[in-house]
Formats: sequence, structure tokens, C-alpha cells
Amino acid sequence: MKKIAIVGANSFLAKNLAFYLTHTAKEPCDLLLYDVQPANEATPANYKQLNFEDPVSLDAVEYSADAIYFFTGLTGTKKSLARYADFVKVNELYLLNFLDAYRRKGGSAKIIYPSSRLMYASSDAPLSEDAKKGFRSIYAVNKYAAEKYLEVFYNLYGIKSCVLRICVPFGSLIPDLPSYGTYEFFCEQAKAGKNITVFGDGSSTRTFTHVEDICKALALIAGNDACFGVFNLGGRQKSLSEIAKAIAAQYRVGIDYIPFPEEDARLEVPHSVFDSSKLDRLLGLSYRDF
Repeated sequence: MKKIAIVGANSFLAKNLAFYLTHTAKEPCDLLLYDVQPANEATPANYKQLNFEDPVSLDAVEYSADAIYFFTGLTGTKKSLARYADFVKVNELYLLNFLDAYRRKGGSAKIIYPSSRLMYASSDAPLSEDAKKGFRSIYAVNKYAAEKYLEVFYNLYGIKSCVLRICVPFGSLIPDLPSYGTYEFFCEQAKAGKNITVFGDGSSTRTFTHVEDICKALALIAGNDACFGVFNLGGRQKSLSEIAKAIAAQYRVGIDYIPFPEEDARLEVPHSVFDSSKLDRLLGLSYRDF
């Protein structure tokens, strides 16, 4: 039985991954969960609290597991500009502290790190992993820096990792755990009987990936030695207007197109459609629709 560790286990994607590995994955695993929150009555027995600023605390991670998923981090583009010190500390220094502990403990686990679309420059063509970068937020820089830290620790110490760049997640495997992001924002408005608010003209395109497909890819990466380095994850390519129209028709509400606030317009990456052929060939992936 494989031993799998999830660091940052209380994040949305981490909770869904733990659910997938426990209830859906074909091969059972011994699951170890870690995060900064203290344990309580509802906390599972396989959970341990970590202090990412304390090397002794980080020594508690099972670095000899078959794979370690690292989800610890802060998210948000606009928020990262206002809280840049927190974002640098949590998204970069915490990862470096973790990697240093791994090195000291002589770990052997493969590290799997979820990354972001936001480091790419906007492009009308599908984005390959080496496509032009274009940084519009501190958060985007954090994620790219984290990828490079993993590369440094591989080059110096042979610590193997796989980076999975995710465009826009949607859905949830856990019934009482709501998702987040553009798709869910549209759904919440429509379910409340409100018109859907779309900033701009709705022509911005994205690769939308259902959470189940994200979890499936993450699980397969852990057991595939060829999954090393950086990969884009695929999904369904849709414009924001297409998504809004489909949801509006389902709930019989309208759509309000409004201009972007000035700062939000500067933060926006209009077109982010992934070329995921490299990973799709390795894992034989296909993707569900909405």
C-alpha cells in the first residue's frame, strides 16, 4: 500500500484530493495529513499540525512517503498586492523551509506541487509549458518562484518534483464543500435568482477543469516516474460568456456585462487556454464537460 502525504490538507483542492484517494481511487493508500490549524474533535487521527517557521515541527512530515502533495499557500491576485509580505512568507518561505527539512531528513518522496495559469502572458493560441510568461500579481510571481525553488533543490540535492499548472477549477467531489472561482461565482448568483455579472465583454477564454479530473491527474502523477518537471493540466476551453449563458439558461436569469474596475482590468489575463498534450499523452487523460 502506498503512503501518501498531503501538506496543506485543509485547502479546497487538498480536501477533494483526500476524498478522491479515500473513496474513488482504484488503489487504496495510507494517507497522512498535515496543516497549520490545530487539531479538534472532528480532526482525523492521521492529521498533524505543523509550524512552517519551526524546523522541529517540520521534521514530523513523513518524507519517505511515496509522494507528498504540497498545497500550503495563500491565493488571490488583488489580495497579494495588498498583503505582499504574507504572500512571500507563506507561498515562498514556507516551501523553502519544507524543502530544507526534506533535505535534512534525507527524504525520498516525490513532491507534487499545484501551480497556476497566472504566470502566463495572455495568448490567443493554446499555451504550452514554455509559453511566454507575463506577471501581473505578486501571487503569480510567488507560484513561478516556487517552481524554480523546486528546480534548485532537484539540481542541488536530487529532490524530484512534478509541477501541475491548473487553469480554472470547477465543481467539488464533497457535497457540502462549495467550490470557488469564476464558475461558482456565476452559479451562486444564478441560484439566488440574480442576473450573472460578467466583467468586460465575456470574450476572455479559459481552460476549465473539473475537480475530479484534477484529483485523477494528481493521483496518476504520483505513480508515474515519467511525470517529472512542469505540466499543464487540460480541460474544456470556454469563454466566460459561454459559461455565463449556459448557467443563465439553466436558472432562467439574465446576464449583466459591466466594465472592469481599473485595477482589476490591469490584473486580468484575457486569454488562458492550455495545451496539455504533454501530460495527456503520458497519463491518457480525458476531461469531463460541464
